[in-house]
Amino acid sequence: MSCTLPPLRLPRTLLLTPLALVGCHDFVGDLGRIGFVSDLRVADSAWTPEHPIASGSTARFLPVSLFDAEGNERTDVEAEEAALRGSTTGRRLTSWTEEGELEGPDLLAVTAERGSGWVHFEGIEHDRFELSFVPAADVVFLRLFERPVEDERGGEVEIEVEVVVQEGPLVLAAGEAAILALDVVDRRGRSLGWVPDEVDLEATGGVSAWLDGGGLVVVGDADGAVAVSLLGEELGRVEVEVGS
Repeated sequence: MSCTLPPLRLPRTLLLTPLALVGCHDFVGDLGRIGFVSDLRVADSAWTPEHPIASGSTARFLPVSLFDAEGNERTDVEAEEAALRGSTTGRRLTSWTEEGELEGPDLLAVTAERGSGWVHFEGIEHDRFELSFVPAADVVFLRLFERPVEDERGGEVEIEVEVVVQEGPLVLAAGEAAILALDVVDRRGRSLGWVPDEVDLEATGGVSAWLDGGGLVVVGDADGAVAVSLLGEELGRVEVEVGS
């Protein structure tokens, strides 16, 4: 069962390993046999392997779904009996395993300064996906606007998210909160995967800021700014102007 997650509403924590391999995966490996989640973000979405990862980041991967040869999700396998274990190939990748709190697959942690390689998981099924690490150069701030939308029959209301590039100062009313997505990019403007736990924020003036599930929440009581650093290096800042 793959699914679409509401942007920035599901905090990514991989401390608990699932008891059964039936989960909401972010992506499926190249062989189509295992679905995975990670603690990486790309702008307002979960990471998938077509995106490079910011250099120096430590990404963690966990298998949560199994598929048969016809692409049907398997519901008959307990996580422990699946015996899935991760490894990497590629001389520039460094990897290790970390235990979850429950029985089942271990987390696979992977890092590199730059370069590429492959992640492999093997057990009752096997699958793989490619990783590449490139230096981060900048951060683009994306303003998220949530709008309720009724279905065609005027019944169930869904939340539609409009994404707008934040250009210039972020203008807020006093006490107003805004949600921003962080699009970390390389020199070519490609969106990179990044880990929320590796981001530091510095709010100045009358501004408060924090990360919530990968989204940057900014509240202004007076003018100020928020600087965003990844792994100790400042990538950018957004100025905040607060009206009366």
